[in-house]
Amino acid sequence: MTIEGILSLSDPVWSLLHIAMHLGVKESVALRVVNQQGFPSPIVNTKRNRRWLAQDVRTYFEIKSQGAMSQETSLRVNPAYQPKVISFMKAK
Repeated sequence: MTIEGILSLSDPVWSLLHIAMHLGVKESVALRVVNQQGFPSPIVNTKRNRRWLAQDVRTYFEIKSQGAMSQETSLRVNPAYQPKVISFMKAK
């Protein structure tokens, strides 16, 4: 019996395996997805055996597929910064 026979995407609460099955990817890839900023918070535990409400996960992917989510960068640019040294490399 395969894991697909046990899991159903109609379940109201999803595990990491549900999300991997929904996306059609391996569990390791799904783990990267659920750790992204903006992904819904788990309803149980924050490290092991996490579970999410299926409707929250579906809504997240729907919004993301429409391009409505913007990813914030952790890099902040200081517009007043002036470098002390500027070096130029010679073209070979």
